[in-house]
Amino acid sequence: MLALMQHASHPHAEILFYDWLLSQEGQSKMSDLTGRIAVRKGVKHLPWLQELLQKDFIFLTPGAKTLSPKELTSLYYQVFGLYRAK
Repeated sequence: MLALMQHASHPHAEILFYDWLLSQEGQSKMSDLTGRIAVRKGVKHLPWLQELLQKDFIFLTPGAKTLSPKELTSLYYQVFGLYRAK
């Protein structure tokens, strides 16, 4: 998240930084520094992030109440490759 100050001493510098941050170069740099996935397409990520992007993701929203707690727990163990002690 990025916010611009209402009474900044150099508002144009803030806007230039914001533009750079959204550029491919800025997204690449910030991804490398923070270890986060860039939102811009075409950005080269670190090798471990590239590997993460190849995996299938399962997204659950708060409105997805179709799974029971037991099913959610089972899904959690499956996604993270954990095994329950029997």
